[in-house]
Amino acid sequence: GDVVLLRRYQGRRKPENLATMAAMEGFKRLFGSQNSTLRLLRNYGLAAISGLGAIKNKLIKQAMGL
Repeated sequence: GDVVLLRRYQGRRKPENLATMAAMEGFKRLFGSQNSTLRLLRNYGLAAISGLGAIKNKLIKQAMGL
C-alpha cells in the first residue's frame, strides 16, 4: 500500500494501458462496422495473427502486462 510504489507502478504501466485501450477501441470499431470490405480485412487479419503463434503470444503477454 505504499503510495510512492503504487505511483511508480502506475507510471510504468500507463503506456501499455493506453495502448491496450486504443486497441480495444479499434476492435470495437472493427467489429461494429457493417462495411463488407472492412469486415473481410478484419477477418483476414485475425486469421493471419492467429496462425502466427509468436506474434499472437507477444500480443497476449503485452495485454497481460508481462
